[in-house]
Amino acid sequence: MERSQKEEETKGPTGDSELEDLDEDEDGDVWIFGYGSLIFRPMPFPWLERCWARLPGYIRRFWQGSTDHRGTPENPGRVVTLLTLEEYAAARDRFVATLCDDDDEAKHHIADSTTTFGVAYRVGAAHRKELFAYLDHREKGGYVREVATAYVVDGAPLDESRSIRCVVYRATPINAQWLGPSTYADMAAQIARSHGPSGPNPEYLFGLQRALVEAQLDDPHVSRLVSLLPV
Repeated sequence: MERSQKEEETKGPTGDSELEDLDEDEDGDVWIFGYGSLIFRPMPFPWLERCWARLPGYIRRFWQGSTDHRGTPENPGRVVTLLTLEEYAAARDRFVATLCDDDDEAKHHIADSTTTFGVAYRVGAAHRKELFAYLDHREKGGYVREVATAYVVDGAPLDESRSIRCVVYRATPINAQWLGPSTYADMAAQIARSHGPSGPNPEYLFGLQRALVEAQLDDPHVSRLVSLLPV
């Protein structure tokens, strides 16, 4: 495990060779799926399309440590990652087993959905190289590139319009900055006191919540953390 964590920490996001199965469209454009700061802090690139989309089979959680954006190596913040259903269940079950029959806390660790809503960006082929250079640096703190199928949603009640193959950056449980679950009170307290080069950790949480609310979307995990932060 120690070797795997070290390798995950030093290699950074995977290169283009890992994305050979990415289906570019006829113009060579690429889709990026954002589920955290990319929702409320967009990329500094001209995009051809920006739309809400859902990614089935993944769950968003504030279980990733941040030492380069919303925290420091001495005091890491908490930011979101995406977990497969299997990864989520394994981490949740290990944590819940430590709660000593605290049923009230345990119930909040049951996922309400097996899909994650985020924002998908379609970026032109001319910007592909600089796009990945930028995102690889932005997401260097334990995140790797993967390819997944998302579904573009539009209108009310967010009807699906089409499927897209997109690149998603996520941090798996074997990366060196993984924090995993804790009680909601402890996670909220850690977020409340953390601050990094990109700003206060609460700003990240509130920015994500505000964007979801504006889109009339609810993520109970995010909402509960917001409710526990000091006003």
